[in-house]
Amino acid sequence: MIVVLNGVAQHSAAYIEDYANRFDQVQFDFIELSENLGSAEGFAVALDAASATSAKFVWLLDDDNLPETGALMHALDHAVALSARYDKYAVACVRDTDDSHQLLLAGAGPALAFPPVGSFFGFDIIRRLIGKVRPRRAAIAQTEAPIELPQAPYGGLLLPTEIVRNNDGPRRDFLLYFDDVEYTRRLVDNGVHLELEPLARITEIVDKWADKASHGTYLRGMINSGDRRKIYCSYRNGAFLDVMAADRLSARVRLALNVAVYSAYVTLSARFKNRWFVSLYATAVVRGLQGNFSTSS
Repeated sequence: MIVVLNGVAQHSAAYIEDYANRFDQVQFDFIELSENLGSAEGFAVALDAASATSAKFVWLLDDDNLPETGALMHALDHAVALSARYDKYAVACVRDTDDSHQLLLAGAGPALAFPPVGSFFGFDIIRRLIGKVRPRRAAIAQTEAPIELPQAPYGGLLLPTEIVRNNDGPRRDFLLYFDDVEYTRRLVDNGVHLELEPLARITEIVDKWADKASHGTYLRGMINSGDRRKIYCSYRNGAFLDVMAADRLSARVRLALNVAVYSAYVTLSARFKNRWFVSLYATAVVRGLQGNFSTSS
């Protein structure tokens, strides 16, 4: 087990290492970073270390991921089944907080479970105008059949080590958020067949930093969080991925429309008490659309 201590306090590192000593049959390799360099760097370091081992598979978990009993075994069984049909493959576990995963399990299909090309930060005015919105989860029958994915989060991602070695790692300049989306989309573009295993489930044991449930909207949750680094990285990285995905003229026109509408929504939502948010948002989006990762704020 490779554990990246990403800028944790010394007393926390000591606690983790003491806990690890209770497991005689598990080898722990600790990699301690002097400061918190963000999830992108943390996972890149972990993947580099894993690719140097003799392990056949790499299984990624974030610090707030709690696998249900049997999750890894279900994922491994799925990977073995895929190996009989594909030269390059990977398996994602179901995350309990991932709305796309829940919709896929309900039978919605990737076209409805994920935002369309040309959307911006998950928002698409065209879908809203024509009434083609995400279906209610309860209105669709549940499925346990494996589902092909265009992308996946790090938490619960199972990869053959050979895939890790033969592909460039995560973009470290993403710092926080969407680095897993960029990495797994790139794997899929490089011919990796990625599937969701419905029986392999991961629970997130910490509330999201921008809590939609408490504040009504995800945007309001971001504003109230006050975490400027997370807000900046979220919008910069999201904007970059959206413009990279919009590879046709029609998609770019759609993206421009969605950026304009969403930006107006942000401005109206934060115009009085949170004007700093509008400025930070604008800087992040412009840099993301330009592909400018030279600064973090």
